[in-house]
Amino acid sequence: MFLPIPAVLNNPTSWLSFVLPRGIIGVLLSVFLFSCASKPETPESPRSVSPPPQSAATENLQGFRSARFGMTEPEVIAAILLDFKLARSDVYRQVHPSQKTVILSVRLGSVAPHPGPAKVFYIFGYRSQKLMQVNVLWGKAVTDHPDGPGLVKIANELRKQFLKQPFKKEGLQVNRQIAEGIVLVFQGVHENGRGVEVFLVNPETPGKGPGKEITLRLSYIARPGIPDVFETNRGKS
Repeated sequence: MFLPIPAVLNNPTSWLSFVLPRGIIGVLLSVFLFSCASKPETPESPRSVSPPPQSAATENLQGFRSARFGMTEPEVIAAILLDFKLARSDVYRQVHPSQKTVILSVRLGSVAPHPGPAKVFYIFGYRSQKLMQVNVLWGKAVTDHPDGPGLVKIANELRKQFLKQPFKKEGLQVNRQIAEGIVLVFQGVHENGRGVEVFLVNPETPGKGPGKEITLRLSYIARPGIPDVFETNRGKS
């Protein structure tokens, strides 16, 4: 069901697996690569928005808010503008340098009902050019002053909400300690075939303690274990 560890080490848009210690590298890459790549284009201050009052743990897992898996880029842009009352100039577009996937991103003042600045990344398949994954990031990847206790609370709320939904027992993981400061809060495949992953990276910073570099990532995946990306190792798509 999940990709082998070597296949995901440098594949942050894929469905990640955490079986071996070396998979930690994939975790860290998946958290920071997209956020760091978009920083030059990100406004200095997040826009305050009032999106629909629903949890990030959407019930049907068919995408994120009005953006649905299988939508085209123009359709997702229209959904983003509708959901978050943004201007078109607030939506940033980039192409992953190795996977050749198009990524749309927005910076938000909050993702209601969860407080705190966030970034949302909409990732499109290389071949299909349709929405295949959505990542929501909170914490150090978004702001220099993350709310550690607040992010832990969000992680706990997401886990509780997902556990109320019909996820398959096979592959289900909850609160798994991957390494010091890295917790796989939730990972599972819904009965409808959609994947969900929540993990918290909270390293202890020398001289500062934990909480200063904390990042929370929530991912929705249309087809877990079947990433639609350009595969350089095969020399072709």
